[in-house]
Amino acid sequence: MSTIFGLVTEGSVLMISPANIPTYWFVLPLVIAMSCVYSASRHESWAKISVQSLRLSGMILGILFLAMGLLLLINTQV
Repeated sequence: MSTIFGLVTEGSVLMISPANIPTYWFVLPLVIAMSCVYSASRHESWAKISVQSLRLSGMILGILFLAMGLLLLINTQV
């Protein structure tokens, strides 16, 4: 039995075990869902909703990556 990216392979059978899925796999769907709901609460046009949700998703992911980079930099300096 081997584990690759949270997926457990047992022989030729691929099984997904919830206990083995890394937490970071859930960040992207949560950010997308959160930005779509926020944009839909502000706008009524599908075009505006999609543009704003993409922009907001990019901003949130950018802030998350900057924070991760800063924390990694601090962690390697100690």
